[in-house]
Amino acid sequence: MVKRPHVIIRKVEHTDYEQLGQFFIANNIEQITRQFHPFPLNTQTAHYIACISHRDRYYIAIWNKRIIGLCMLRGWDGGLEIPSFGVFVDYRYHTKGLGRQLTEFILTEAKILGCRSVRLSVYASNLHAVRLYISLGFREINRRGVYVTGGLDEKIIMRKDLI
Repeated sequence: MVKRPHVIIRKVEHTDYEQLGQFFIANNIEQITRQFHPFPLNTQTAHYIACISHRDRYYIAIWNKRIIGLCMLRGWDGGLEIPSFGVFVDYRYHTKGLGRQLTEFILTEAKILGCRSVRLSVYASNLHAVRLYISLGFREINRRGVYVTGGLDEKIIMRKDLI
């Protein structure tokens, strides 16, 4: 069994801007961006998340004073009623259970915020994530073929009711 690092998960603050930008740049690699691309992984996005006021929620996972993960509830700024959930873990910390830890955190946070449900999109080729989401009670509501780097894949839209 892989030992899971003990992380602190908290809301992104303006003082996180620089380190968040470094985290994004370090993870702006195909291994990450093929599966995760709701926004560019750059310093401009880090500035928006950390320094601009908005309704969407962003949280970071910190271990040894370093950001090693991000999770979020997005869509409120765009007027959506059901937020989209997203998570990604620094490529150097994959397979340590952090994706599950961040997902469980954000689902609890969504309940606290009064969300009736959350939705997500995941590529069918991301088998670990698909299995994780199913194990946590997400159900598939739509699937369609899409072209991504490296060829064809299927984008799965999933939803989890929280109440």
